[in-house]
Amino acid sequence: MGRDDVLTANHLLIAPTERESAHLKKLGFNSVHNPFRYEEWNFSFENLLEGKTVIILQGLSNDGYECNDVLEAILSGWLSYEKVVLSDEICNLSRDKLLEAIQTSIQGAKFRFKDAIISAEDFISKEISPKKTILKPWLTEQSINPFAGWRGTGKTWVAVSIADAITRGESFGPWPTVSPVPVCYLDAELPSSDVQERFRIVASLSKARRKAPLYIYSDCYANSLGLPRANLSNQEWRETLKVFLIKEGFKILVLDNLSSLSPGIDELLKRDYDPTNQWFLELRFSGISTIPIFHAGKKGDQRGTSAHEDNVDTSIILSHPPGYTPEQGARFILKFKKTRVRNADLHMISDYEFSFSEVEGRAKWTWKVVRGRTQIEVLKLLNRGMKQSEIVEALKIDKGYVSRIKTNAIKKGFLTQDGKLTPEGLRLLDTGDSDEEF
Repeated sequence: MGRDDVLTANHLLIAPTERESAHLKKLGFNSVHNPFRYEEWNFSFENLLEGKTVIILQGLSNDGYECNDVLEAILSGWLSYEKVVLSDEICNLSRDKLLEAIQTSIQGAKFRFKDAIISAEDFISKEISPKKTILKPWLTEQSINPFAGWRGTGKTWVAVSIADAITRGESFGPWPTVSPVPVCYLDAELPSSDVQERFRIVASLSKARRKAPLYIYSDCYANSLGLPRANLSNQEWRETLKVFLIKEGFKILVLDNLSSLSPGIDELLKRDYDPTNQWFLELRFSGISTIPIFHAGKKGDQRGTSAHEDNVDTSIILSHPPGYTPEQGARFILKFKKTRVRNADLHMISDYEFSFSEVEGRAKWTWKVVRGRTQIEVLKLLNRGMKQSEIVEALKIDKGYVSRIKTNAIKKGFLTQDGKLTPEGLRLLDTGDSDEEF
């Protein structure tokens, strides 16, 4: 079926504005612009729609956003219709591009399965570009990487510093930037002046010029311009942001924080989180990595449903170290709760103690490996069934040290003779914050 066969004389394209409708007519489509708002229902419009197959077009622009929203709500009660969200301004698209987008929407389910389901041999032989590493080893393309921490642990300082370092091509802590990429930082909580101050302070860490752009979306600033509040619970808002990110070429989106961005949902219910989770997956498939920031619950894990971690690549928890006092500011233990890295890079994801300070107007990060963590990593790998020689290579440590850890762990009751964790050993790994050798 050709593209022109998708539309018939009975199809009516509804555009947000008169200018866009005129463009569609010039391309040979049946079109009308949306002629009403909430208080301005045009009853003659119903007669125009009668017997028609309606397609509502939403371009990249927000022109007519409310009109389309109202129209969709009204039509849903009495008329079937298609909604097509385009990746560009309607007036910028040619006839072929519009037909392609409409065809994908109307007939997508009829042909996508046939094209996408292929034999294992064909799939394996396809040339699929490997994911690039952005911040080695844990932040890659097409990844979801949530941070969680109690109030005041330093989540925002970490996220801002990572965004700044990546766009400058510099390291954050022990992790080097391999591929500088464009980053969009979305703050949905702080006053604009506070956001500005934090980025200004972090910028003082380096004199290097940016190798990729860093953009900031302050919800407070946007709201002062008349834009609606940022809201991940709103499908139109999510879709509009996704289209913008793709068009502008962003590769990382930082969301600070999920609580502020998700008003009205029950954090404990998976079904309330599902739309946001599916949106993260859509961004992943579009080549965009996400760093959502969560608040921690009383037990130190991410607050809310466990579904937060179902599809993530890396999950990071920040917690205050023993003896911490508020006067110390951003001082915390950064712990990888979940990560997908190669065995050869496991030595780079030990738990680290970070501290952020300002000296004579310049910001400074310091960090160190938490003592006693190597033995925890050894126990994890033994429990996975890795050989001692493989552990030596993965963690870059001495073979005799691995043997001593295993022997002592068996004596202490953390490991069985065949190298499996006991219940006591599992509790040790769960806490994972001991500074003492066992």
